[in-house]
Amino acid sequence: MADLTTAEGAVLVVWIFIRWTINKFGGFQISYFRLRGIAYHQIYIHLSSSRFDKFAIKDDSMEDLSPIITFERKGANYVLGGNEEMFLNPYGAPSFEYQWNDSRPMKVNLSVPIEQRCDPRLIHAGLHNKVISEFHGLNKKIGVARNSVIFAVVLLTLLLVFLDVYYSYNTTCAIHSLACVGSHP
Repeated sequence: MADLTTAEGAVLVVWIFIRWTINKFGGFQISYFRLRGIAYHQIYIHLSSSRFDKFAIKDDSMEDLSPIITFERKGANYVLGGNEEMFLNPYGAPSFEYQWNDSRPMKVNLSVPIEQRCDPRLIHAGLHNKVISEFHGLNKKIGVARNSVIFAVVLLTLLLVFLDVYYSYNTTCAIHSLACVGSHP
């Protein structure tokens, strides 16, 4: 690989910074819309392949048919939703989610009665409950003494196995058995 000159290195650093900045603002299209002050909607379409088609569309390019507002994407027409279907993307633009086979947006802002809501403190307490991990001994530090004892037992076992094999072979050779290599009766 060729070495970079100082000028090429500087251009590379500037290019990386520009790409990082553009990605931080949401990509090329959204950065352009935001810098120019163009009103847009962010659209997410769940495709049949379990992927998303995510794009931004200018408000000017949507068709305003009196009762509904529509836009076209890849030969299909989609209907813009109301408040129950709308959510805000991280950059403050109105966003909608669609299924690939349904032109109506999915409902995301459903108001749930207070009785059916889950208290976030309960979820926090459940995630930070250490009873199960303490019961199973997870995240428990094992002392150095225990590791030393285990190491000594393994070392002693290996030594005894070696001595057993060594003296068994010598005993076999002492009685001139056929198992001894090089012995002849």
